[in-house]
Amino acid sequence: MRKKIILIVDDNKDLLTVLEERFSSAGYDVFRSLDGMNIVKRVKEIMPDIILLDIKMPGLDGFEVKDKLNKNAHTAGIPVIFLTGKDSLPDKVRGLDLGADDYITKP
Repeated sequence: MRKKIILIVDDNKDLLTVLEERFSSAGYDVFRSLDGMNIVKRVKEIMPDIILLDIKMPGLDGFEVKDKLNKNAHTAGIPVIFLTGKDSLPDKVRGLDLGADDYITKP
């Protein structure tokens, strides 16, 4: 049986490290990226079971990444949980409208 794969996309290196260590120690394979553009290109290779996706990033933001994933038949069904440092209702609504599976506010 293959390990479940989690893809974490966030421009905060410290948060990436903490999440990677936590999920790896729980038995998951973890891939990480500091930007959305890189992931749009690589997600079909990785084919994660779930994506934790920061909303506010340089280049492509999380909303743009999710929109691009939705438009590709190979990646449209991958569950996405948005991560953000702001507890903004309009951001939550926009993310859920794009088909996000959940929305988590970072501490």
